[in-house]
Amino acid sequence: MTPTCIWALAAKLGEGALWWRGAIWFTDIKLKRIHRFDPTSGAGQAWDAPAEPGFIAPMLIYFVGTLLVVAGLAYGAYRMGVNHVWIIAGSLVIALALAEGEIDARTGFDIAHLDELWQVERWGEDESATRMRDAHARDFKAAARFLALLV
Repeated sequence: MTPTCIWALAAKLGEGALWWRGAIWFTDIKLKRIHRFDPTSGAGQAWDAPAEPGFIAPMLIYFVGTLLVVAGLAYGAYRMGVNHVWIIAGSLVIALALAEGEIDARTGFDIAHLDELWQVERWGEDESATRMRDAHARDFKAAARFLALLV
């Protein structure tokens, strides 16, 4: 078998291939582009990204355009809301689950701090760790509220 070029687009750093809705989607990180290739029609499309996109992932609802582009910059209110929750929780999965209504803010925060909560049960409270966790809880609740207002 001999490989065949199906789209000579000369990407500099192609990444994050995703099969979605009958087409292959991928990013070109260095050229700041998002690409879609439909193997049925042979048509390719490309869009400029506002920053270097690391990967793309399908979203279920809420997002005009139906793709979340994770890049060096958060842009758009919904993405900014997800980004804040993601930073505080340390988990994109928790942020997206919260955004999609699969978990509530308390559950998301508890999951993100599961190890800390286990340590507290095992060894007891540490005053400075409790203050930091309480501050994170306030920030997480505010970010979750902001996200809920967008949905």
